[in-house]
Amino acid sequence: MDITKLKLRQIRDMLDNGQISCKEIINAYIERIDDLDGDLPCFITRTSEMALEQASDADKRIANGDAGELTGIPLAISDNICTKGVKTTAGGKMLEDFVPPYDATIISRLNEQGAVLLGKTNLDEMGMSGSTKNSHFGNTSNPYNSADSTIGSAAGVAAGLFPAGIAADAGGTMTCPAANCGMASIRPTYGRVSRYGLIANASSFDQIGGIANDAHDLAILLGAIAGYDEFDRTSSTKATTDFTAKIGDSLKGMKIALPKEFYGDMVDDAVKEAVLSAAKQYEEMGADLIEVSIPSMEFAIPTYYIIANAEISSNLARYDGIKFGYRGEDIDSYEQLVKRSRTEAFGDEAKRRILLGNFVLSSDSYKDYFEKALAVKQKMMSEFTDVFASCDVILTPTNTVNSPVEGSVASYNSIYCAAPSSIAMLPSITTTCGYGDNGMPIGMSIIGRRFDEATIIGVADQFERGFNKILPALLGGR
Repeated sequence: MDITKLKLRQIRDMLDNGQISCKEIINAYIERIDDLDGDLPCFITRTSEMALEQASDADKRIANGDAGELTGIPLAISDNICTKGVKTTAGGKMLEDFVPPYDATIISRLNEQGAVLLGKTNLDEMGMSGSTKNSHFGNTSNPYNSADSTIGSAAGVAAGLFPAGIAADAGGTMTCPAANCGMASIRPTYGRVSRYGLIANASSFDQIGGIANDAHDLAILLGAIAGYDEFDRTSSTKATTDFTAKIGDSLKGMKIALPKEFYGDMVDDAVKEAVLSAAKQYEEMGADLIEVSIPSMEFAIPTYYIIANAEISSNLARYDGIKFGYRGEDIDSYEQLVKRSRTEAFGDEAKRRILLGNFVLSSDSYKDYFEKALAVKQKMMSEFTDVFASCDVILTPTNTVNSPVEGSVASYNSIYCAAPSSIAMLPSITTTCGYGDNGMPIGMSIIGRRFDEATIIGVADQFERGFNKILPALLGGR
């Protein structure tokens, strides 16, 4: 039996039944990482020694009958989430040597559960994209297609280097690469999971979520990290629920919305066909398909980037070479210190977004760009609310194309289907619904009402039960 091909809950059952020790599991994953990570690579920092120590503690907890859902479960964490005593780079040169003196809230919760950290995964600088083309540490390859670069959390789960990963999503920076890697991912409602300890990208969009093999595993993962946090002012006080509660529920009579704007010219035909085929399968399960419209989708891309880049320019202003982060050498003045530190440490994409953000926030442009983008955001939120007045969930493509994306403009446009739920602060789950002629997975997203993650998890799970996944080429697939 290959332990590294098991799902999170299967590992949980084996640990609880005494069929295997946590140390054995961690050693199996460390061996697999040794064998495969060099071809990808997924990790910026590996924590194998710490993982074995955590595994010993987990085995003691299990033996004492004190195990939680994630006790002894190996995980990997995106490298923009602070881990005390472990380097946290956010994928950039600016924080290349930064070692946080504290844990992010979700890390504290994982430690309380007894989860095991295998390492910190690669991402674009400050989480600004979902390709690692902008990572200071090089690209991570998609196990399905080495020509496609992706984030370490998605590639690692797809390659069996860990059963689940935790990452942050802004406007599709986690969900889009997860879909390209044939994995399930969940972006919870904004405020459902604490952002304390997450290195900020675009604060009103950033939300920590998870990547796993299927929706059921995501429900377990979300249950361990969700909940109010006094250290995060945007954290919701709404009580968490059992996110597995609707798994197995019948879909008979459920109303699934298909917004026509998600199935237009911006999306490749192969992607549309795969998602609409999935919609027909839901109809066969008893769901009702309802065509709806979200007119403000026309402005989703500019709205997202105007607001996101404005927030990025503000968040990155703190990196000045003085208190922490990279500091330029041979400096004669404060002005030169800031200028040289930021010039030398920020990559091209970070600089581009800082400039765009400063432009839309300037006195000459604020009303014409930033205020109008905020108005569209409110309009889009209202239109989603109108859809949910008559429908239970919304079904959309996750990515616009089923092939590697080249160029900045194409990359920006690729989040056309993923950004709207982020703009509207709604929960969404992504899962595989087909494969293109090139063998790459095609993902679909299920969007739900605010704080109704249980429903979208249940809907995704029902589809996954009848869907046959194809392994990536790296693991012997076609």
